[in-house]
Amino acid sequence: MTSPFLKISPEHYIAENDLVFAINDGYPVTLGHSLIVTKRLVPTWFEASQEEQHAIIDLINMVKTQLDKKYFPQGYNVGFNAGVAAGQTVSHLHVHIIPRYKNDVPDPSGGVRHVIPHLGNYLKMTPDEAWLKWYQKEIQPAWRERWPDPTNVKAAFLAGAKWAGATE
Repeated sequence: MTSPFLKISPEHYIAENDLVFAINDGYPVTLGHSLIVTKRLVPTWFEASQEEQHAIIDLINMVKTQLDKKYFPQGYNVGFNAGVAAGQTVSHLHVHIIPRYKNDVPDPSGGVRHVIPHLGNYLKMTPDEAWLKWYQKEIQPAWRERWPDPTNVKAAFLAGAKWAGATE
């Protein structure tokens, strides 16, 4: 396994410690969008050592301080994608630090919840409305056949749990 992050020269780091480094994102979504990357090639947060995880948190705080002084953002989204299903395109742990600015989007309500766009703003719909919208748009036909009466799926959805009986 290789990683494009390991080809980046340390002179391009904006911060580092013994286990991780920070760089400017090559495809920034906002001014100051940065990445924290492990020096060891590890696929996701869940395979990283506890020491690496702590080093990431330490560097997030350091980079946030730098970004505050340079760009004066009004907020932040911080997170990672773990696995292809979650949108991870580089199989090397990296954490996004995305500075947010007033009016950078029309309505930021829901923040990271917008990874599933139609469910992002939970403040504008009831749990039953969110459930129905999700079920109608996202459940694949094979699953509809498996659960013609989606009562157990709805209960799991509303409880934030995995689908009852799901094996796929």
